[in-house]
Amino acid sequence: MTVTGTAVPDDLIDSRYQASIDPEVVANPPLRRPSGPTALRTLWRMDLTRDKRLKQLPNPTLVLWGRDDKVNRPSGATLLVNLMPNAGLVMTPHTGHWMQRERADLFNQLVSEFLSPDSKLAIS
Repeated sequence: MTVTGTAVPDDLIDSRYQASIDPEVVANPPLRRPSGPTALRTLWRMDLTRDKRLKQLPNPTLVLWGRDDKVNRPSGATLLVNLMPNAGLVMTPHTGHWMQRERADLFNQLVSEFLSPDSKLAIS
């Protein structure tokens, strides 16, 4: 989930691993890849870019995406931003899926700027 393993301290890895083997999580995983005869239809419905409401979303939206994300491909960012009329995209190099951890300073700077009253990032 990160570009370099050194970006994540061992204690965080341990706590995430312990959470992942929790018997309740194992018995009822929060995200399970669909299978069986309706799997394709279920995957189709799980694709949030297919939600027609995105085109009518009036809120300014900041999409932050890691160029090296292996969970969600970078092309997904462009697709998502093109669907939302008031969305802006910041794609960062040397960043995986966990931007708020890998590039915490940049993430905080971008979010703070976006939420400020005189934001240049907020599009509306």
